[in-house]
Amino acid sequence: FIVFGILIVLLVTSIIVLPIIFKDDIVKAAKDAANDNLNAQVDWGEFDVSLISSFPYFSFEIADVLVIGVDSFAGDTLLGIGSLKLTVDVMAAIDGNYNIKTFEVDGLIANAIMLRDGTANWDIVKDTGGEPVDEEEAEVPADSLAGPFSLDLQRLSITNTNIVYDDRAGNMLVEIKNLNFEMSGDLGEEFTVIETATSIDAFTFAMDGITLINKAKIGIDVDLDADMNGMKFTFKENEFRLNELVLGWDGWVAMPTDDIEMDVTFAATK
Repeated sequence: FIVFGILIVLLVTSIIVLPIIFKDDIVKAAKDAANDNLNAQVDWGEFDVSLISSFPYFSFEIADVLVIGVDSFAGDTLLGIGSLKLTVDVMAAIDGNYNIKTFEVDGLIANAIMLRDGTANWDIVKDTGGEPVDEEEAEVPADSLAGPFSLDLQRLSITNTNIVYDDRAGNMLVEIKNLNFEMSGDLGEEFTVIETATSIDAFTFAMDGITLINKAKIGIDVDLDADMNGMKFTFKENEFRLNELVLGWDGWVAMPTDDIEMDVTFAATK
């Protein structure tokens, strides 16, 4: 009973202390990754790390994330997030790697702009300035390219999202209001069942000053069997809704190589 009591105390203490220990490390890793790779102003508000609500995973939550443009887009908001929450594997975090299990985004605002000269505000990844490398000579293990963060998702959630794509070079405008997306399925497994649900309250598409789709309501539900090794995805119960038009489809899509193979059947169910 004494040993058992000590183990319980150690476990409870670890649950309380570990988030405090790793909080600064995770924040530093995120900021370093942003500053090292992005040519933009990145900032966020309150952040919190917990192990109690998501045990045995770390729960990491950030509020009021902002990505502000520079140069031609100085002061323009490229990306804003009300709250971002993710969970990472505890044992991987102890080794300095952050294996992301769940990813939740709420209140996302994205403004993608392309100027008439072809300059895009989302082109913010820094140029490393290195010499070109022959792909055949560069045998680099994939794991070494992953950095401190990697994805092994079991659930992805994006809610209350508003997106604007303003292509002034192509004279095209896309507006998406109140997009919600949910995905579940263990992408770390060789075979898994993936379930997704997407809804958009208002979708607008204009080209050359003509509005082709005006505030259409869209819904997409897709369930599929995913063979991650063979990169083959078999559709199960699926539905696409555009206002009152309802489409269904089944079949499969495979990407065993660089080519894409498919056998898909569409039907108007309503």
